[in-house]
Amino acid sequence: MFLGYGENEMTPEAKDLIESMLKLDQNERITIDGSEKLRKHKFFEGFDWDNLRTINAPIIPQRKFDENVSVKKFTEQEKNNPFFKETEKDLNPNEVFHIFKFF
Repeated sequence: MFLGYGENEMTPEAKDLIESMLKLDQNERITIDGSEKLRKHKFFEGFDWDNLRTINAPIIPQRKFDENVSVKKFTEQEKNNPFFKETEKDLNPNEVFHIFKFF
């Protein structure tokens, strides 16, 4: 099970899976009837769904630095950004996502 052959390539199975999940009409998506169709998709051929929670991940990302990434010191430029909010409770989805177009 591979997403692609190389860095900028995608297998036909991976492309079909992604396209089937991103259909504009949600009733046409592969996930509309639960996960059974998704599990049977050719991309997952040979995948051991029964032991999903016990198998090791094929790729485990490695941190590239030892810095504590949970602490963020914001610059003045970042703080002056109109979308900057100190805490999550201050976020207003209408402010942040106004540039997106929904169908």
